[in-house]
Amino acid sequence: MTRRIIVDIVVILSIFCAPLWWITVCLLVFATFFFKRYYEIILAGLILDLLYGGGAFFWGFRFVYTVSGMVLYVALTTFKKQTRFYAGE
Repeated sequence: MTRRIIVDIVVILSIFCAPLWWITVCLLVFATFFFKRYYEIILAGLILDLLYGGGAFFWGFRFVYTVSGMVLYVALTTFKKQTRFYAGE
């Protein structure tokens, strides 16, 4: 539990302080593999959209990071279930 809280704090700090968005995405992908049911990836996408996605439109849709977080969560969870080396928690 303390590991998850520490990783959440690091992710939140990277959202606010990291100069590039892909640093936060790499941390979120790592955390999704490290923890079971890491729903914080969707919340981080929502925070990224609310802070930095004001002018970002992708085919007329404003919440690009949130939808990307949902897609990443589903894809990585499916990928984790199919790998042999992932034992889960």
